[in-house]
Amino acid sequence: MDGQFKTAYGYATGTGYEKDDKQAFYWSLKCAEQNDPECMFNVVSCYMEGTGTDKNADSMLVWAIRLGSLPDVEDLEQSANITGARKNLAVMYQDGDNVPKDIKKSYMWWLIYNESKHDFSSSEQQSNIDIIKEMEKTLQPGDKEAIKKQAELQLGRPLANFQNLYTPDTN
Repeated sequence: MDGQFKTAYGYATGTGYEKDDKQAFYWSLKCAEQNDPECMFNVVSCYMEGTGTDKNADSMLVWAIRLGSLPDVEDLEQSANITGARKNLAVMYQDGDNVPKDIKKSYMWWLIYNESKHDFSSSEQQSNIDIIKEMEKTLQPGDKEAIKKQAELQLGRPLANFQNLYTPDTN
């Protein structure tokens, strides 16, 4: 996997290889298929921008969801890729950017983002908490609990940080 990542990087930057976006995408995809968060993030970007492959919002979404659903990890860089994907999914569904607007799906991804929000600065966390609070005002009674259960199904485990939804995590 590390070799595939380095090969993708080499093709993407022209380091050790002639720059070739298609080869960079090919090797990123090989690495991403093994659940490497950085490679998965690269594949999402490639599909979103059409770099080395056709621009494809459906494939971008599949990989973004797969990345955002990965378990939390200790490695800060890898964790930032996962948490970043979770936030991006929340915003995409909130704004209807590349996906149909869906406040419930957005809220679900905000709950999942909350699991490792410490990857972001305190001020950005507070801004996201404000978004979550405003979004909750639009939900119907019972929606919060149902969406929490959907988030737990998406992750395949109970939410561990739900009690801190409205508090920035400075750890």
